[in-house]
Amino acid sequence: NFGGFEGTTYTNNFFKISVTLPPDWITNTSEENRELEKQGMMQLGMNPSLDTTLTIEDYPSLYLMVAKGPGSEDSTIANVGLIAEKINASMAVADGQEYLTKVKAQIEGLANVQIDEGFPKASETLEGWSELNATLLFPQINGKLFQKIYARLNNGYVLQFSATYKNEAQ
Repeated sequence: NFGGFEGTTYTNNFFKISVTLPPDWITNTSEENRELEKQGMMQLGMNPSLDTTLTIEDYPSLYLMVAKGPGSEDSTIANVGLIAEKINASMAVADGQEYLTKVKAQIEGLANVQIDEGFPKASETLEGWSELNATLLFPQINGKLFQKIYARLNNGYVLQFSATYKNEAQ
């Protein structure tokens, strides 16, 4: 179940989540989200274009909702995303905090990235979710981006909600 929008509110009953976006945000189409999933599969050595037998259950990551803020056409200024990652033997985690600890290790392997101390932790703003904060330094955009990532386990998936923004006003 990919969920769907009614007005500016995205709802997914399978994952029991609802997200309301500001009216001026631009959401990806279903086709754009499926393309992101295919790119992820190709990074894992799978070829979804050649394998016509793949079903939704074969996809390791499902892009449920991606949206960009005004003036963010290149998606590097302000965006949010809701992704479901299938829990399997290669990504076995007990909870959202353990998942974010793995994400943190991946982020720390990147150049020019700082992680706020004390993260991941249980979120103070979203009950039942764990939270990770990262500051990403990008010389090519002459500054830094901030990212908050929330995660929780749900129906055999890790549900990840991320928000990327350039300044606190966003």
